[in-house]
Amino acid sequence: MAVAAKLRCPHCKQDIKITNPALLGKKVKCPGCQKPFIASEGPPSPPEPEEEVPLRLASDDLPVGTKARIVSDAPLPPPVLNPPAPEFPQPTSLEPLPPPVLNPPVVQSSIPVIPAAPAPPSFPTVADTLPPPNVNPPSPQVAAPAPQVSAPVPPAATPPVVGAPPAGGAASELERMRKRRGKGTWMWVLLGVVAVAVIGGAGYLVSQQKPKTAVTDAPVAATPTDNVPANDSPIHDGVYSKRELELSTELVRDFAPAQGEPISLLMLPDGVNYVVHLRPAELWSNDFEFQVFRAALTEDVTNWMAAKIEELTKHKPEQIEELTLGIFLGARGMEPEIAAVVRLKEPGRMSELSGLFTGELAVELPPPYIKMTAAQAVWIQEDQQTIVIWPKTVAGSGALQDSANIEADVMPHMKRLIRNSSRQNLVTIVASPTDLKIASEKLFAQPVQAPMNHLLNWFGEDVEYASWTVHPDPYLYSQIGVCAKSTSNPAILKNRLESQLADLPQIMWKDVALKMHPREKRVRDFVGRYPAMLEAFQQSTVFQNDADQLTVTTVLPAMAGPNLALATLFTVAEAEETDFSTMVAQTPSATQVVLPDTVLERMKYVKLEAEFQAKPIEEAFVYICGEMKVEVFVDGDAFKDAGWTKNMKQDFNLGVVTAERALAQIINKYNERLSQMVVSIDEKNMRITVTTKKFAERDNLPIYEFPKFDE
Repeated sequence: MAVAAKLRCPHCKQDIKITNPALLGKKVKCPGCQKPFIASEGPPSPPEPEEEVPLRLASDDLPVGTKARIVSDAPLPPPVLNPPAPEFPQPTSLEPLPPPVLNPPVVQSSIPVIPAAPAPPSFPTVADTLPPPNVNPPSPQVAAPAPQVSAPVPPAATPPVVGAPPAGGAASELERMRKRRGKGTWMWVLLGVVAVAVIGGAGYLVSQQKPKTAVTDAPVAATPTDNVPANDSPIHDGVYSKRELELSTELVRDFAPAQGEPISLLMLPDGVNYVVHLRPAELWSNDFEFQVFRAALTEDVTNWMAAKIEELTKHKPEQIEELTLGIFLGARGMEPEIAAVVRLKEPGRMSELSGLFTGELAVELPPPYIKMTAAQAVWIQEDQQTIVIWPKTVAGSGALQDSANIEADVMPHMKRLIRNSSRQNLVTIVASPTDLKIASEKLFAQPVQAPMNHLLNWFGEDVEYASWTVHPDPYLYSQIGVCAKSTSNPAILKNRLESQLADLPQIMWKDVALKMHPREKRVRDFVGRYPAMLEAFQQSTVFQNDADQLTVTTVLPAMAGPNLALATLFTVAEAEETDFSTMVAQTPSATQVVLPDTVLERMKYVKLEAEFQAKPIEEAFVYICGEMKVEVFVDGDAFKDAGWTKNMKQDFNLGVVTAERALAQIINKYNERLSQMVVSIDEKNMRITVTTKKFAERDNLPIYEFPKFDE
């Protein structure tokens, strides 16, 4: 087959032959390292005759790959071609659970394989009264993925798409928040739904970076070798100490899944002080990881984002490869102004593109094709794939046309952070926390102004500029860059922010979660787990500083992104209904709880939340009797005689009712002609026995008759 061009991969330096001329000038993936690059045609070379030589193995031994890998001191187990991803089990009960485990156990995993039916992490739920978390737990170890992240092991089969969470109380609260936003403040979504959904929060829902970086006490040695052939499965056995990662910028950089050119400041106006870079087509793609991420943001939010993007750009998100927003944040009370650079996936027709925008031609005989209205200037470039939208106030005197060759003049710290960015990441935000606080009334809806201001205050007054980057595929990667003011330095920022991040889970638990009382179980679960999620995040975060800036990098399994997004969205929505000025009542100890002296009185006195979803019947009885502080015995022999099991599922929601009402709901379901479930009360031993009428009469046990309750 004829060779159209010979290229060399800029990443791994492997020689590549291009046989299809149509690929020249397009983005391709290297078959060796799997990293993308532009296939630009090099100088032609005369064809060389190739002599066909039969291949023969040098020996009968199996060939061994020589790709760079991390080796540990202990002998390695046989390679696992499809390592299981860490799964976060969904809690199945509503009973009060112990306080959150603020230091999670070791998770020896690398780049995860997305499970077919992923579930949120099993962290405790919020109840009306909760014990405080363990303040001094032992320091855990967190495993890290090996840096060979360019070729993750694919799942055995494409898992089903995770749909958006069902509509409920939280969805309606998000809807109310959406309706309260002003017309001029929609751009907060690109920060506050994609970013706040993962970083901002109910007053303290701050840190949002999620690394899967290795944290262990025992460092390991790395043995660099030659590249391995394409399609060779990566080795997932490397573990780095946290200290090693903090001291090696190159090692941490290897964890970045999307490396490429930095975000461009071309075609942006001078003076912008808030930049948002988004890859809409990727976020709205059919890739499983991004479908899960969209589902976690909820359908209401993603539909609203899509509508606002289309309102500004006149294109659907699926059509836009890159969207760069340059926003002018002025004095307090001033409406922000937006400039945008839209890069389409495919070129359009000039006649169709020009028809999407109103206005008068700025040049009688284009090019350049610029349309002007009273509010904005739109420049459709000659490649028919790039659209530049500016406020009219800054587009005069040829500034719009000159921006194609001259980068926007921005503050030095902002330029430094943008230079360290990558256009390939899903979303990147660069701004000054001080400017965001001044413009918060115009940027953020009223319900989230307090949480966002708390988030911005969390960074501190000595932060000049900050950036945040996130990419969810093939694992959740997040990085925050912080530049200090002249009165401080990155080392001081590192010590302060590291300490604040360590305190964050406790603050979230005591000052936020305990003050919330979500009505919906799903919301209650996520709000209750959120402090432990933040603790897992904190344990997996690496701080690095140099003379110019502080960098905070986090890597976590892919499913951490949707779980954190849902937990943050639910907590933000619940914050709207929460009075944070109230004091949290101290949880009484077991000796302080005063209950009636008899089992019967406790059944009528103790109230609990009777909401069960596929709960085994024995676990339901244990939960109800546990609330009354009485023992329970489920007679397995009696159940077997009646053809029942202890795992019969209970599905009902009575809300907050007495223990007697909850027990009656279960017992009365099994009132059959030949087999009747009954309860016998032993007041002397403070015990309840669940059995059948037949066995109770045989053993001379008293049978408690439940009163009639309205359904």
